[in-house]
Amino acid sequence: GAGRGTAARRGGGPGAGLAPSAGVWALREVLGLGPAAWGGLLRDAAMRSPFAGWAWHRAWADAAPPAEVAASRALVLRAAGGALRALLPFTLHRARFRRVPVTALGWAIGDLGCPDHLDVPALPQAEIDAMLAALDRLPWDVMVLDNLAPRSPNAGRLGAAARECGWTARCSPLYACQYMAVPRAWDASLGSLSTT
Repeated sequence: GAGRGTAARRGGGPGAGLAPSAGVWALREVLGLGPAAWGGLLRDAAMRSPFAGWAWHRAWADAAPPAEVAASRALVLRAAGGALRALLPFTLHRARFRRVPVTALGWAIGDLGCPDHLDVPALPQAEIDAMLAALDRLPWDVMVLDNLAPRSPNAGRLGAAARECGWTARCSPLYACQYMAVPRAWDASLGSLSTT
């Protein structure tokens, strides 16, 4: 099933200094890194969801209203040599959380296409504390990452690190996703379907 991760700040933060390799970029700039950079991160992070990839975000950016694309950002964590270590495409928007108007940080593409297997694209050894330091500098009240995969290790690591900083973080199941075995070959898959 898919879940929702939420975090809210309660004073304090992960530290004063922002790691030199962590920063916030315009989503268009991150898309400019190209499919090889995004694909390498997803491959090395063992993420299989197409909804986290460059092509999905590029297609959205090409079709979305220009103002939405211009407002979209990405938290980028890079190694000293420039390779991507983590990436969190996001947008800040006004929302209601427990009936209170707040500034929310959420996925850049929202739930377009109903992606239900999301996680924060990050290497297992990515410096989550550096990500939190960068997030702490942004003007948000609540972070809502919907449609998380049942086992989303990086969102879990982000939530655990947020709790260590004194933030409130939780993950709540939203609904169960249906699974179906699909043959490797498309023709074999179509041949297994009934015509009625």
